[in-house]
Amino acid sequence: MKACFLFALGLLATLSPAAAEAAKYHVLYSFTGDADGGNPGPVVVRDAAGNLYGTTMNGGAHGLGTVFRLTRDGAESIVFDFADAAKQGKTPYTLSLDRGDLYGTTQVGGKVSTKHCNVLGCGVVFKLSTTGTFTRIRRLHGSLEGAMPAGSVVSRSDGQVYGTASIGGTNGNGIAYSVSNGTMTVLHNFGSALEDGQGPETGLIRDRSGNLYGTTHGGGGGIIDGGTLFKIDANNVYSVLHAFNDMDKGFVPSGVIVDEAGNFYGTTIFGGANQLGTIYKMTPDGTETLLYSFTGGPDGSYPIGRLVRDIAGNLYGETSEGGKKAATCEHGCGSIFRLDTAGTLTTLYRFEAFNPNGLSSQLAMDKKGRLYGTAGGGNTSPHCPLACGVVFELDP
Repeated sequence: MKACFLFALGLLATLSPAAAEAAKYHVLYSFTGDADGGNPGPVVVRDAAGNLYGTTMNGGAHGLGTVFRLTRDGAESIVFDFADAAKQGKTPYTLSLDRGDLYGTTQVGGKVSTKHCNVLGCGVVFKLSTTGTFTRIRRLHGSLEGAMPAGSVVSRSDGQVYGTASIGGTNGNGIAYSVSNGTMTVLHNFGSALEDGQGPETGLIRDRSGNLYGTTHGGGGGIIDGGTLFKIDANNVYSVLHAFNDMDKGFVPSGVIVDEAGNFYGTTIFGGANQLGTIYKMTPDGTETLLYSFTGGPDGSYPIGRLVRDIAGNLYGETSEGGKKAATCEHGCGSIFRLDTAGTLTTLYRFEAFNPNGLSSQLAMDKKGRLYGTAGGGNTSPHCPLACGVVFELDP
């Protein structure tokens, strides 16, 4: 991807301080890497009762990963233990809560293909009730069907499940798909033209009208090839809403959310005034407004994952670097931030030892505005010698 060579430009930025306040950070649960799982995935979701659900990419009774539940007081239980890599997949990654059921993907496992996913398997899309009933929606086949379904999946009222695979397809740059009764339909092959996106890695979201939206990390044309925001409408017609090809406004988007009026909010990993990433707003017609450029100081740098928006319109998210430096993250361990409606960014927390987990990282928020997420750190074990990971709560 053309954007990657520009990574080093971020190190040249002029650092400046950002507002900070003493938020209360609390580890809800620290994984051991054994039966309770290890190395949590980048996403936690919250149900109406306040329980949190997420995945661990390894550990569990069979070492293939788990889906876990945490109660509000931090008590963990295993909702599902992956036991058969070929049938169920392994290394579960993202998770979404949709119409009362959990939907997820595994990065590998499932069907083996000689193209794109070799002996590891091409990944599995699954549905899981909150009581632990597992349904395999589809084993990806690699090649034209795609592989590595790293992003979140959603359902529509038509009963079909929709998602993306980050590689494979006709052009090798990933696909958008729907699955009904185990049958997959490829809705779009990414990279079909210079202006098209490439590499959809953060999955899909749905608005109230049933339109689907997502981002790609590459493609879009221009000098940068810096990614796209795309739409799949209720009739499954695909279109590019915006191409991120302006370094000063940001490029390589990392997930998106949409409000009731159809406006989009998101982050770009690179670009902006300091080339360290941005927060942007976009109107339904694709007109972009730059809301914030990261400085690499206490506010962090290289934001990742989807934002969370509260009822007042404030935006919350994470950065992957900047903040405090440590032996485990020499460029800083990242931060959690809030951007208010006036454009003022507040650093709520700076990670002290490990970065947040993954480009698909997504915080959950409860009714009191407390934030929940996953990060490195915590216990070590033979299954995760560096650290087995934690689930945290942050009260801003």
